[in-house]
Amino acid sequence: MSHAAHHDPAILQGARRVRYLKLIALFKIFKGVLLLLLSVSLLFLNARTGWMDALWSWTADQILLEHSRAVMYLLHKL
Repeated sequence: MSHAAHHDPAILQGARRVRYLKLIALFKIFKGVLLLLLSVSLLFLNARTGWMDALWSWTADQILLEHSRAVMYLLHKL
């Protein structure tokens, strides 16, 4: 297998390659920082109950639609 037969995509040629790899590196760094902040928040700041309460409240709002007249109408039609 020769190197001449190998074709790199246009995004990986020349200056675009450097820009593309920098973009990937920045994305991975940003993702790592977010995961670090989330883990510190959950482990050390006792924010887990706050996060869980907010998640539970949002889930209840999304799933339990008992106060919506439109949903009640549709359920009664079934």
